[in-house]
Amino acid sequence: MEDRYKYILSVIENEYDADAVLRQTDTVRIASYVHKASEKRILLIVAEGQDSDTVKSLIGTKCRNVPEIYDVCTNGDETLIIEEFITGTRLSDILGEKKLKAAEAVKYCINICDALAFLHSNNIVHRDIKPSNIIINADNEAMLIDLQTARKISEEHDNDTKNLGTVGYAAPEQFGIVQSMPSTDIYALGVMLNEMLTGKHPSIQTPEGKLGRIIEKCTHTQMLKRYQDVYELKKDLKQCRRIK
Repeated sequence: MEDRYKYILSVIENEYDADAVLRQTDTVRIASYVHKASEKRILLIVAEGQDSDTVKSLIGTKCRNVPEIYDVCTNGDETLIIEEFITGTRLSDILGEKKLKAAEAVKYCINICDALAFLHSNNIVHRDIKPSNIIINADNEAMLIDLQTARKISEEHDNDTKNLGTVGYAAPEQFGIVQSMPSTDIYALGVMLNEMLTGKHPSIQTPEGKLGRIIEKCTHTQMLKRYQDVYELKKDLKQCRRIK
């Protein structure tokens, strides 16, 4: 495995030009590279503590709202991931300037429902749905990025082995109560939808009408009282597409 790890890095060094470092911490380095011949851009992630098996299971699968995973390799505690580079604007940057109209917010949430349907069908929970992990691409579609906290649903564990997620978006069960499930991602999506519409957390303010009721169901503290799958949520969201 070490030889393959070194081989992949050598291919990138020889065939790609370094483009930009997007994130650098003690445990992760994320950088973009451009292929010298084709000018195709890729994302290279080198992370410690990454659940490599979860990401590796997505190689060879595709979803228009999730970046494609090209390759995954480990070297001790370090995992190398090569994935599709998504060009666009982070939703967090957009929300830093304005709230969204209902129809636009609903459209983006439907896109993320499709992304989550793809992950959940592969038995994967994302666990970190938030505006900074959403990119609005050139086709004005929302893309769900960053699988660093994603994990497989396990029949062997009653709760998560690590308490991960972002405060404000993380569901109560992510703090050690029970195992994260698809409804965990639905909780965070409901929080994000509320932020798009009101600029506030749903504990402070929710919109009136059907969208408010959808958000309340998404973000119920009891898992069994939330939407249990994104197909049910998407169906209700589609009925709100004409709301201005």
